[in-house]
Amino acid sequence: VMSIVASSAVAFVPLVSRLSRSRLPSSASTSTGILRQVSIVNGGGKSYSDMTIADTPLGTKKGSELLDGLDVYCVPSKSDKHPLSVYGIESSQPKEDDNVLLMLHGRTWSSVPVYHLHGGPKAAKNGLESHSLMEEFLSKKIQVYAMDFRGFGGTPRDATNGVEPNRCVEDVESVLSWIRERHGPKTDLSLLGWSQGALVAQLAAQRRKPAFSKL
Repeated sequence: VMSIVASSAVAFVPLVSRLSRSRLPSSASTSTGILRQVSIVNGGGKSYSDMTIADTPLGTKKGSELLDGLDVYCVPSKSDKHPLSVYGIESSQPKEDDNVLLMLHGRTWSSVPVYHLHGGPKAAKNGLESHSLMEEFLSKKIQVYAMDFRGFGGTPRDATNGVEPNRCVEDVESVLSWIRERHGPKTDLSLLGWSQGALVAQLAAQRRKPAFSKL
């Protein structure tokens, strides 16, 4: 793990992203895009910073079904204003005494299917058993959020079309700052990462003044 941390400047570009230069059928674009955006075209002169979740696979009719039961927020990165998609659950009325957890996904899947699989009232109505970790944390009175890194799920890719750990850390810090502003300065913030998200969380903890208290 330490050797990975030491070489943290490397860019993580998932294998499926190499397909971005190929023309995919529309059905494949939707299904694989939930894992990793591979066919988003920045056309019409639209800058990456002006893109939203509507410009991603989770903005399609099929993709948006995964967002059932979630509150969706767009948080600009403090470094370059790039739009970051953040997901909450029953988070419309934040409280300062909340125990808040931000969850980070791995290098292949968006946070939505990782942390909210079969979650939401529509899935329950259709007889699907919820595997939503977000719902489980909420039931334990933990206010939980999840975010998508650039080019994953509901966060548009940027001009680099890559995922650099240190850039991910900067984006995490932007989201943590936004959460702090929503809930107040006394809020107890924790960070959870899985796979690549665990590496990013480690790097965030090594900052001089981490924006969270538990890892």
